[in-house]
Amino acid sequence: MQLKIAYPDKYKTWVNEGVIKTSGKGSSFIDKIVAINKWSAKLETEKVNTPVDRSAWGISPQTINGYYDHLTNDIVIPAAMLQAPFYDENQSYAKNLGGIGAVIGHEITHAFDDNGSKYDEKGNLRQWWSDSDHNEFNKLSNKFIEYYGNFEAIPGHKVDGELTLGENIADLGGISVVSSILSDDVNALKEMYTNYAYSFASIVSDDEIKDQIQHDEHSPNNVRINAALSSSEGFYKAFDVKEGDKMYVVPEKRIALY
Repeated sequence: MQLKIAYPDKYKTWVNEGVIKTSGKGSSFIDKIVAINKWSAKLETEKVNTPVDRSAWGISPQTINGYYDHLTNDIVIPAAMLQAPFYDENQSYAKNLGGIGAVIGHEITHAFDDNGSKYDEKGNLRQWWSDSDHNEFNKLSNKFIEYYGNFEAIPGHKVDGELTLGENIADLGGISVVSSILSDDVNALKEMYTNYAYSFASIVSDDEIKDQIQHDEHSPNNVRINAALSSSEGFYKAFDVKEGDKMYVVPEKRIALY
């Protein structure tokens, strides 16, 4: 697995390519947008019948996001992700684990989710698992589908556990890894889980959530927090969660990656 952190070694940009004219030379805003899109399309077309560039990035360094690409078997963490709340050299180790640590764990887990597991280490579509492992994975996947399918993002609207399967597996993978690092350190676990939740903080309309439930492979943010933490044993230790509490899930209904 390749790790691509901050920015690529080679970075093509329209800024230094003479793609757009300055406004003083009669170029309007829409002219600039059209020119940039044409330039970008030309770059994509030129990739046809050429060797794969495994060093290429799919997003810019200034994008606040990260991803795993199963075709190149790499994870990408742009520079924009290396700021609070995800990462800050002045915040605690536990908070950084709850931020960028969980993100990295999430992206690595994608290599072994319902989609990434179909590709080998070179990015080739190939069944590289044994039949027994594949069958056990499918059984575990069904538990994920059922578990997440019981969560309501807003009253009366439950998550589509099948549509969001890969992202849910990755979310639980990320939080499981960082939880195991902190082990039984209750104070550190509290900091980590709190910053994990904070990194998902957002204000979204009910209409947007309804649309997301139908079309987005990611669960709504409140579910991404509550569902993952409610299946994390460390969460129960850190906040002394007991039966009757809103985020309590009986042990036999919790899910894990193993």
